[in-house]
Amino acid sequence: MGSVGLDIRGEWAAGRQLVLYGAGGVGQTLARRMAACGIGISAFLDAGAAPGEIRADVPVFTLADWVKSEPVDGCDVLVSIHNPALDVAPIIAALRQAGFARVLTMIDYVNLFPEDADERDWLVPSAFYDDKQPHIDATRALLSDELSRTWFDAVMRLRLHGDYGALPEPHPADQYVPADLPRWAEPLRFIDCGAFDGDTISLMQQHGYDVAAVAAFEPDASNYAKLTARFSSLDAIFLPCGAAASAGVVRFDAGLGTSSRIGELGNTMIQCVSIDQAVPSFVPTLIKMDIEGAEPDALRGAEATLRRNRPGLAVALYHKPEHLWEIPLWLAGLGLGYRMYLRGHLHSGYELILYCRAD
Repeated sequence: MGSVGLDIRGEWAAGRQLVLYGAGGVGQTLARRMAACGIGISAFLDAGAAPGEIRADVPVFTLADWVKSEPVDGCDVLVSIHNPALDVAPIIAALRQAGFARVLTMIDYVNLFPEDADERDWLVPSAFYDDKQPHIDATRALLSDELSRTWFDAVMRLRLHGDYGALPEPHPADQYVPADLPRWAEPLRFIDCGAFDGDTISLMQQHGYDVAAVAAFEPDASNYAKLTARFSSLDAIFLPCGAAASAGVVRFDAGLGTSSRIGELGNTMIQCVSIDQAVPSFVPTLIKMDIEGAEPDALRGAEATLRRNRPGLAVALYHKPEHLWEIPLWLAGLGLGYRMYLRGHLHSGYELILYCRAD
């Protein structure tokens, strides 16, 4: 549990003042959910607030304007931001310095409103972890360097206690090519799952990699069109499919850019195939997977390829809370001798990537 108890919901319903910091989509969703529970929001606070602005029937102010006009020592504020582009820790510090009675985070929110079933990647009530300690301990023991363990411990502190300040500084520019780890084996034979518009292929080229061959999986039609146009001259296999454990047709939520994903309520259908089935003769030196939660399924569909070639791996761990241990433990169970490293590349534990090396 975070810093507050469930009784605070009763206090808010009884009229204790509450404001939300962050008037974007998450904040507006939270305001509507709380209103349905009989909890009124006095205001949104937002750095981009315009004079007289209203969102979701709630007035919007800058922090400075609100503090000038309203006493805050009897007011609670909840930081309604779940955005990897924003560093929440300085916002929390500024709100505490402003004198709010309680400063709460999205960790507190999901603990206080566990009935909110919206999917927000790794964000779940802290009780989810109550029986997971053996898996957590076993995964930490697999990590090969102190920075990886620091990232792991900080992510757990964030998820359990809302300690955004515990996270190390992320490094977005070296995602998939972390500067403090050895370079991937060259010439690079790259399987890119979740290839988007080819941004990771381009990144490899920018970092001076000799890209000998690519097999790129990208099921979103718009992304696929950009990918194939961008790299028409590359020695590449482009597959307009999702990577999975086996062949099949599934629903897919397309048109969301980097966030397009498999889902039961998807707006289209896509073909899925396994790496082992689709590119059985491809000999990868690196496989990257950032496929919005489908990583475990896709890894199972690549088991023969992993056993045969022991390629380097760069696999996202942040889409589902359990991926933090499920993916490393599954890979360790293959007995392939991978050394495992953890690095974060955006704020709030987003773009948390497991790097595996067997070379």
